[in-house]
Amino acid sequence: MNHSMSYWAEKLMKEAHRSVKTYEKAMKKNRDLPPVKKAMLYGRYLDDMNDAL
Repeated sequence: MNHSMSYWAEKLMKEAHRSVKTYEKAMKKNRDLPPVKKAMLYGRYLDDMNDAL
């Protein structure tokens, strides 16, 4: 049981890390966007991470 929980947690952390990296890459690419558009980027890339947590 402990091993499966560890595996599951590691999998979630990898998915969250990948989502954050994608979001950071999009933010670097679109630095001059207005705040509303930046919030849309957050919703697009980080919803998966919020669901995972």
